[in-house]
Amino acid sequence: MKANIATFQMGVPLSSREMDRLLAQAQRMVSKTALPCTACHYCVSHCPQGLDIPSLLALYNEHEQSGRKLRTRTSAYR
Repeated sequence: MKANIATFQMGVPLSSREMDRLLAQAQRMVSKTALPCTACHYCVSHCPQGLDIPSLLALYNEHEQSGRKLRTRTSAYR
């Protein structure tokens, strides 16, 4: 944990080019999030099938962002 904290204590700001690249990548990621979800789990108790909807939406969005096929995760089901 100390090493992780030390990484962010250097205080070296991003260059203008680095910031532009970071913001461009963030915009690409946001634009590919097909179904936004805060993962509050409010919907889970209302699902008649008992699905972990936030986990399923996260899997779907991960697939949309990466383009990779994802293995089925049974933890998405209660």
